[in-house]
Amino acid sequence: MIGKSIQGFRILEVRDAGAMGVVYKAQDPHLPRVVAIKVMNRALVDDEVFLERFRLEARALAMVQSPHIVTVHQLIDTPDDLAIVMEYVDGRSLQVLAEEESLSWQRTCRLLRQVLLGLAQAHEAGIVHRDVKPSNVLVLKDDTVKIVDFGLAKSDRAGRNLTQTGASAGTLYYMSPEQVHELKDVDARSDLYSVGMSFYKLLCGRLPFESTTSNYEILKEIVERDFPPADHFNPLLPPALVDLLAKSLQKKATDRFQSAREMIEALDEILSAHPSTTDPRGSGLRRSLAPSSIRGTESRSTPPAVADPPDGGETRISLPPSDRHQEPPPRAASAREETPRESDASLPPPVRPSSTRWRRPLTGVGVLVLLGVAALVVRSLLAPGEPEAAHLSIVTHPDGARVYVDGVESGLAPLLGFARDPGPVHVRVIRDGYLDRDSTFVLTAGDTTAVSFALRPVPTEEPIAPTPQTALSLEINPWGRVWLDDRPAGGEQVRSESFPVEPGTIRVRVRHPELGTWERRITVKRGESRPVQVDFDRRWPVVVTSQSAEGGYLMGEIFVDGIATGDNTPKEIKLRSGEHAIEVRRPGYTCKAVRLGVYGAVTDPIRVVLQAQ
Repeated sequence: MIGKSIQGFRILEVRDAGAMGVVYKAQDPHLPRVVAIKVMNRALVDDEVFLERFRLEARALAMVQSPHIVTVHQLIDTPDDLAIVMEYVDGRSLQVLAEEESLSWQRTCRLLRQVLLGLAQAHEAGIVHRDVKPSNVLVLKDDTVKIVDFGLAKSDRAGRNLTQTGASAGTLYYMSPEQVHELKDVDARSDLYSVGMSFYKLLCGRLPFESTTSNYEILKEIVERDFPPADHFNPLLPPALVDLLAKSLQKKATDRFQSAREMIEALDEILSAHPSTTDPRGSGLRRSLAPSSIRGTESRSTPPAVADPPDGGETRISLPPSDRHQEPPPRAASAREETPRESDASLPPPVRPSSTRWRRPLTGVGVLVLLGVAALVVRSLLAPGEPEAAHLSIVTHPDGARVYVDGVESGLAPLLGFARDPGPVHVRVIRDGYLDRDSTFVLTAGDTTAVSFALRPVPTEEPIAPTPQTALSLEINPWGRVWLDDRPAGGEQVRSESFPVEPGTIRVRVRHPELGTWERRITVKRGESRPVQVDFDRRWPVVVTSQSAEGGYLMGEIFVDGIATGDNTPKEIKLRSGEHAIEVRRPGYTCKAVRLGVYGAVTDPIRVVLQAQ
């Protein structure tokens, strides 16, 4: 497609590819601008459900005017093409940003505040997103946020779902309890639950449940079990922020925030109570550090303990001076101030202890807190007018790293409670077998600043291999007949073979006469040898549920490709790789088979709707 045109829009490059289609970067033929074009997957052109969902995504976007929601320019709906022309957003997803940078909790709050602003405007226009997650939020270089992918949206004003019944709406990890139960009950408060779950993931570096467990267990976690409070995984979060997250993740929608603007007000109170400071270098204090699973832990307040970051990064806390040094908090941020500056540092308040159920021992940090308390006592005994020193404590994980302060070797970590002159200080830690870590801090008179560095092992160097040709390398078990863009490739029984291809998106189809057909669209970059594994013998878990047209639960027998499985819904079944038709049969009812392509783990449950005869 590169270099070709769609209704005059010249395709420049592939930006993303998913189940519903491919997103291209393209040149507008009429205006001097670059746009994004989402083109419908041709494999779905005969599926009326997906066709309608694709069209209604464009309508949903057109109904909302917000600086925090991607703008739709045009819907191309012709016999040859079905595409949405949208604003081109040059940014990273919030998920990628969190993986590549160590986000302070305050910066995370400001980013999520913009998400809430965009959702507030969508909700006021009668649109519920239903698939809010970090990967559906793009962040520009200036930290402006854009919400994308309204393909699962629901219009309250239109009186019907933009996602047709017959499949679950949402991404499993971020689905609200009402999304798991009945689609008809989903309203704006479901989006706020998904925002809370996204918030939890970004601030804690993980979800409140184990993502490696089965889909069935995750569904039970969402619907039945209490989540651990956020400070169980990140004890540096302010109590008010922990409470905000807990409220947004309540099982009952009536117990959550009732609107996005109500949640914004609560978030503004937290940000107002904890104003950020500015790094004198004009960049984030932890910009050069690897991401930590505990996001946003730069602090100038007194937490009772510091959690050990499991991967590379550093955590900073400070024990504050007496009240005479404190300044009143500034006013709450207005709606026009939602874009944060990259130089913002985090200032969480004291963190309350977690409940007994979730409390866990923390190592190597109680000493830091005792040192801070001792520093406060000593300071109180100083003669009036006597200048106060700043104190610095440094811990590394693992310990034993050599510590350099302003270029001077100062000992081995842990290095606890030594006095320094107030002002900027540069800290570097070095340990054999690990990547060096360094950062700069501003020490304040009377403060005890504790810094924790999580060291990352030096990656194993591998020899540089020559650039491979552009190719698809297929491994097929047991074997199959291969078609590339509807052209036969290889012999009758291909098991392991590499096929030279042109860069771009290629339709790959593999057929076994007895085991079925495997089909996907795969994007190959120039010079890439893209491995593709097709395992007809492997079976993947899929959760199948069923409901009435009104949304109530109905049990029925599961059929796959017209063959009874002997299982009744709800049930987790195992399916071979390939295309399958899933039905649920019950006397007195009919259903439309759900077409499902199984090419790997299926994270979303399949919901089949039964119609009374």
